[in-house]
Amino acid sequence: MGAVAKMKTSPIIAARHKTELDSSPFECIFANYVLSGELNVQQGLHDFTAERGDLVIHESRYPVVMTEKCDGQFECLTFRFDRNQFAAFESANGDLSCALISADSMIAPLTACLGYLSENFLVIPDFEAVSLFNVFASLLPVAALAVPKEHERPARGNVAQRSLLSDLLDYINANLDAPDLSPRSAAAKLGISLRYVHKLCAEKGMTFCGYVTSQRLDHVRKDLCLPALRHEPIYAVAARRGFGDPSAFNRIFKERFGITPGRARALCP
Repeated sequence: MGAVAKMKTSPIIAARHKTELDSSPFECIFANYVLSGELNVQQGLHDFTAERGDLVIHESRYPVVMTEKCDGQFECLTFRFDRNQFAAFESANGDLSCALISADSMIAPLTACLGYLSENFLVIPDFEAVSLFNVFASLLPVAALAVPKEHERPARGNVAQRSLLSDLLDYINANLDAPDLSPRSAAAKLGISLRYVHKLCAEKGMTFCGYVTSQRLDHVRKDLCLPALRHEPIYAVAARRGFGDPSAFNRIFKERFGITPGRARALCP
């Protein structure tokens, strides 16, 4: 289900790269509660620096770089959770992804739980440690929802955001015919959270699925006029572009272009 450890180290830089992620069969959520020094976490467009009393959440699916900063020894509580523990929360609220929960915005029960664990970690019995771990796991999603919205904004500015949107659209357009094209596959490719994929689309005034459908419809209309496909059934042409339900395809095609697919083919030069 997970693990917790209290760590003291000299300042180091730790990184988890894509090749390591690809070889891991597990998906985890990590949380680091800083007891002394500072911890900088960079994952996707997120770039957070946690100080004493702050909590940083990051995940195992994307590359991450963590830099410890301190005058002497860096100390923190480190938690690892099986991502399945948060399946119900993520289904309702989106991914529990990289976030900074500062000491002044942390909910009181979580502050109390972490404070007790950090002070008594080496002396509490195992059963009590397990109970506190489970309490922390139940409080973590609640605390993440309470994070002020400014923490959700990328720290690298609008230029990087526009570049990432361009990368997202390039990825979609290059993979329009892929059956597994989805917001999750795009997030994995770009190294960002699923929630941030939806945020990028929203800022362009669209949804991921809406953009994919629109692009696929444009391709189908062009395909209907190709000499090599002129005698192929319309449903087969549509299926090439990911439309498996003929009736649903006919409906959205007419909504998009104002004419039926058959009429569109008849108007081809």
